[in-house]
Amino acid sequence: MKIRGKIFISVMTTALLFFLSVFIYLGWNYRKNSINEAFRLADSFAQQSALKSKSILDNDISSVRTLANIFQEFIKTEKSTVTGKYPLMQKTVLQSNQRFLSVWASWEFSAIDKNYVKTFGRQRVIMLKERSGKIIETVDTLNMNGDDLKSLYYKIKINKGNEFALNPYYFKYKSTDLKDSILETSLVVKIFTENKLAALIAVDVALPELQNITNTELPFDSSSIFLVANNGTFISHQKQEFTGMYIDSFFNYNHSEIDIAENIKTGKNFSFKNLDEDGEIIGYTTFAPIIIGNSKEPWVLGITVPIESITKNAVKNFINTLLVGLLGFLLLTVVIFFISANIIRPLNHSINILHELETGNINIKHTLPEQRSDEMGMMAESLSKLIKSLNNTADFAVKIGTGNLNAEYEPSGDTDILGNALLEMRNNLLKAEYDRKDRIIENEKISWTQNGISMFGEILQQHVDNLDLLSDSITKNLVHYIKASQGGLFIYNSANKKLELRSAYAYDKKKKLQSSFEIGEGLVGRCAKEQKSIFMTDIPEGYTFISSGLGEENPKVLILIPLLHENTVAGVVELASFNPIEKYKIEFVETIGQRIATTFNNLRISDETNDLIKDFHEQSYELDKLKERADKLILANITAERTVSEVKNEYKNINEALGFIATIFYYDTDGNLLEMNRKAEYIFGKTDSLIGKSQSEIFPELKDNNKWYSLFWNDLKNGKHRKKEFHYVSKNQDIWLAETYYPILDSDGKIDKIICMGIDITKQKILEQKI
Repeated sequence: MKIRGKIFISVMTTALLFFLSVFIYLGWNYRKNSINEAFRLADSFAQQSALKSKSILDNDISSVRTLANIFQEFIKTEKSTVTGKYPLMQKTVLQSNQRFLSVWASWEFSAIDKNYVKTFGRQRVIMLKERSGKIIETVDTLNMNGDDLKSLYYKIKINKGNEFALNPYYFKYKSTDLKDSILETSLVVKIFTENKLAALIAVDVALPELQNITNTELPFDSSSIFLVANNGTFISHQKQEFTGMYIDSFFNYNHSEIDIAENIKTGKNFSFKNLDEDGEIIGYTTFAPIIIGNSKEPWVLGITVPIESITKNAVKNFINTLLVGLLGFLLLTVVIFFISANIIRPLNHSINILHELETGNINIKHTLPEQRSDEMGMMAESLSKLIKSLNNTADFAVKIGTGNLNAEYEPSGDTDILGNALLEMRNNLLKAEYDRKDRIIENEKISWTQNGISMFGEILQQHVDNLDLLSDSITKNLVHYIKASQGGLFIYNSANKKLELRSAYAYDKKKKLQSSFEIGEGLVGRCAKEQKSIFMTDIPEGYTFISSGLGEENPKVLILIPLLHENTVAGVVELASFNPIEKYKIEFVETIGQRIATTFNNLRISDETNDLIKDFHEQSYELDKLKERADKLILANITAERTVSEVKNEYKNINEALGFIATIFYYDTDGNLLEMNRKAEYIFGKTDSLIGKSQSEIFPELKDNNKWYSLFWNDLKNGKHRKKEFHYVSKNQDIWLAETYYPILDSDGKIDKIICMGIDITKQKILEQKI
């Protein structure tokens, strides 16, 4: 069967089954649904009408609340309520609101008279509007002998609430005619001073004004709407004769399962179905609460709908629906016939094109005509755009494949998964390329820095016995490594407290660097004083110049970097260049500067130690000679004895002085420990347990290189002095020592013992590890 016939039969069969199902469903459920919908409509209408009533009453009690708030502020400074502002405000409020019958205030004497100590007694000020519009003011006193415990005033007084909407009551003017009575309510707000009741401020409102709410046109025939107070009294009703009656006397249907009066007091929506004596539903009543201001006594608005009105509308609507449905079915039959014919022609053409796309042929020249404005035209347009988009996407993919990552491409939209995926792929490839280049540059910087640190680590270990050669090597290699043009190295001399030029590289003879600076003098002195690097691109005229093939010119960049060791300046490095110096190179020089400063500091300590050892050696030799002479002349030469004593004291003083800065060990020529000073004892343990042991027994790690250890002690036995770094690790400490070993000669010039002096370089090693 052709698709046209399939469409027609399928659609008509489906439509027929649908219509039959709808009619059957409506026949069974229309009445029930109509009743339920009517109940919901009644609930909604009741809630809307309740909101209108609440708005009117909230506006009234808002006026009372505002007046009470004003009185609340005035009572802090004024106590009079009969004269002054209070009665005048009451009168103004009464005149400005036509719905108010009276405005009254009942003041506790204890609030308006500070000398009044009783808890009862009050003064009442009433502004009453007569029918003629005349306002009568009345002032009286009440409860002077005690509160009336049964009165409404007392009940409000002890109630914890602040706002009240009283149950309706009838009020009449001086006439005794009942027809002159008015159904009204009082809206009351409390005023407090010092957490005690000061007054009740209230207005009397005529309730017949709310009759307009109950005269509203209802969505159902024979329905009725009414307002009920908290005590069950009708405030307003479409039938005015019910006004003032109690609601229990109005409903005489079987609804014993619902207590209407109690439900009103809950302040919640509630409803019930009116039943006849046989239990059949004859009506529906719904109630919506009206909570006035902050009052705890809600009113309600109710609507009663007869079931006959609901079912009457339901039957009428069902018949109309049935007729419209039959007419629509006939019209649908005709329309479907023509639609199916109109769809098939372009659909067949679309199928042919889709077959081509299925084989991957996106270069299709024949497309659907797009002149139609219906769905088929939209389909033709979409198919043409799809072919164009696929061609653009394929072309973009080819460009990416050939490496053209900057090729332009516009996807069909946010939902173009393939196009957006290709764009994201292109962007990721671009980002990866940029990241790769950034990583190469960063890695080159890191490698450059690491190589520099390694190179200068080796440089700083060379020429340790010649400070001038070491300074020249540092300056020359630093200028070359960062590709600067000139460099100078200033070292701090603690003796004269000046920074002295120790090395200069590539400075022309015509322009020599100043040889020394005070701390704070010039750029060099300022750099040392501030202990911060100085970077300048605006170099003072004549400060320095660089010779080149173009002549002599000022450098473009000048940097001065302090050499710091434990926040102490050891010197300053000055570098000048034609070309900009990158930040990472400056940071490198700052890092190397710390290591240079540490090396200079170690060299200074080593020189000082060597001087002390030399003095010690000379004093020891002299002491031995004096001992020999003292033995020969001990009885005859008192002067010689005095000299020996003085030398011994000097030897002792030198030894104690060294003990503060260095560990000192004395070994025999076989490497056995003879004695050690207090600093060594503090680090390595008690003397008694170590004396007599060989060095390799005390420090087992020395056995790891027996050949080196043997050569080391052979040199010492042959009179050579040796240096080494020693790393000592225990449970509580991790220490590095720079040790120097010297042979000590006896009076015959033979080696008597070996002295080992160690300087603590732990902080330097920690800094090197961080770098």
